[in-house]
Amino acid sequence: MALEMRADWPKMPRPIYLERIDVPRRMARFYAIRVELTLFGDWAVICHWGRIGARGQYNERWLSTQAEACEARDRQLTRKMRRGYMAPTVN
Repeated sequence: MALEMRADWPKMPRPIYLERIDVPRRMARFYAIRVELTLFGDWAVICHWGRIGARGQYNERWLSTQAEACEARDRQLTRKMRRGYMAPTVN
């Protein structure tokens, strides 16, 4: 049975994955941010971070609208990029 996308379902924003690697300081970290619709109709901004290769930590923040969740995601993305996190490059 194929799943069909209902017209009233909101379009989900793409998840964001960033890395910060500093070889002289022996630092290799990741930061992932995604926005999801919860079962209760709220929106969650889910952040996952830690050392590359480790389990890491999670944090969830629930907001009432998708626009608020995307704004919170964008603010967090700006903070992390200021601190040196970048999208990984494919070799």
